[in-house]
Amino acid sequence: MDDNASKLARRVHRSEIDIKNATINEFQKMNRILDNCPLCHHEDTNTPPIAPVVSLATRVFLTLPTEPQLNDGCATIVPIQHRNNLLECDDDEWEEIRNFMKSLTRMYHDQGRDVIFYENAAEPRRKRHAAMEAVPLPYELGETSPAFFKEAILSSDSQWTQHRKLIDTLAKSKQG
Repeated sequence: MDDNASKLARRVHRSEIDIKNATINEFQKMNRILDNCPLCHHEDTNTPPIAPVVSLATRVFLTLPTEPQLNDGCATIVPIQHRNNLLECDDDEWEEIRNFMKSLTRMYHDQGRDVIFYENAAEPRRKRHAAMEAVPLPYELGETSPAFFKEAILSSDSQWTQHRKLIDTLAKSKQG
């Protein structure tokens, strides 16, 4: 009986050490990500993001894409605080994001173009900085793009069959 108790005590002690090591490794990984993030404002050294800041609000800023653009004239809306995806943003951040979206929509409309906004949060384990991408398109492509995306989502892989593939939020908002 004492032998089993000592084995169990060693196992519990070992699992506590493993949890501490995993926590330390996760902390170090997050610090490396934050140090190398081109969209982060480093408050400790008071250095702005590597990406050029086009316009700055109190919680969100507008910048140029840090990755290759899909089209000429793309823009990126980024929360100042490092977030993994835009769902983590609070109401004030979302209000500023919507204001930038409205302004970009007006700007592209004045240029004779439509715009698509999207977020790429496909790999959450990489803990990339959340960003809303704005891609301007010619009007004829902007009119057909909702149908294109709807068709692509509906014809997606069968791994999504246990859930509804598409929820039409526009129709739901018109219903109240």
